[in-house]
Amino acid sequence: MNEKTIVANVYPSLNFSKIRGYITLTKPRLLSSVLLSTVLGYILPVDSSADVLPLLYLLLGTAMIGAGANTLNQWQEQIPDSKMRRTKNRPLPTGKLSGNEALAFGIIILNRFVDWSQKLEMGFNEAKCNVLHLGSTNPCYEYSMKNSSLEAITEEKDLGITIDRDLKFHMHVSKVVNKASKMLGRVRATFTCIDETTLPMPFTIMIRPHLKYGNVICCPRFQPDKLEVEKT
Repeated sequence: MNEKTIVANVYPSLNFSKIRGYITLTKPRLLSSVLLSTVLGYILPVDSSADVLPLLYLLLGTAMIGAGANTLNQWQEQIPDSKMRRTKNRPLPTGKLSGNEALAFGIIILNRFVDWSQKLEMGFNEAKCNVLHLGSTNPCYEYSMKNSSLEAITEEKDLGITIDRDLKFHMHVSKVVNKASKMLGRVRATFTCIDETTLPMPFTIMIRPHLKYGNVICCPRFQPDKLEVEKT
């Protein structure tokens, strides 16, 4: 089934409510903040003579991949979304759009992005792309890009946080504690006198940030992890 067939089957008729539903699937407020960060990240490091055309390409690509990813995220989480007050009014839980419509919409956006990037000779490097299957009941489907199967991994580090497929963060806690212990060893090797007066300041500045970073997401909730952190 090609893309034209998908469009014909999924979008037999469009009205204002459906169009607004498709826009909502892309999470426009979140997407706008990402685009703003992209603009600032492009402009601030360079001078005012930077070319505008590359920036427009960058914004278009970021918007397309963000919109497609946000749409597929809502498709994947439509059941949990229907149970939460904050998300129960989204297009999928309310029935304004079906799951098939959302899935097709997300796939079409990402396919368009891939085609566009290849035409500009800025294609993906599929060798650097991986798949992280989340959840113990995940069917672990095989995904491919440009006819190449993507490697399935068990953990991924993003913004300094190691994410595992079960979202238990055992590996992240272990790595953080190891890094903090090494830093504590450097502090002890540097100072000739360590006591209750001299230790708190270097501990607060150099060690505690490693332990507290990202704790809103990966706060240790298992007793072995808690003990490992407290021993540091």
